[in-house]
Amino acid sequence: MAHNAAVLACQAVAKDLVKELQAWKQTCFSEWNAMTVDKLSNIKMDQSGKLMDMDSRNGRIKLHYNEDLVVLLREVRQSCKLLLSGVALSA
Repeated sequence: MAHNAAVLACQAVAKDLVKELQAWKQTCFSEWNAMTVDKLSNIKMDQSGKLMDMDSRNGRIKLHYNEDLVVLLREVRQSCKLLLSGVALSA
């Protein structure tokens, strides 16, 4: 009987922990989402400006992307990799 009570208590603690982790995960995602939407509203691409230049010294192409946009693309790419690996990102 004591063994069953201990198992039930452990299961209850585990269920509470799962709920807590899901709430934390949702909070983190909501904060990231709000921050990302705010950044996106601030990104202004100059339509009259060049998207890229070629450096005449070394022949390399220099891109003129907004750094926030580059960070967002990296975050989305990482999130997609997590989703493909089976990690759920939102509840």
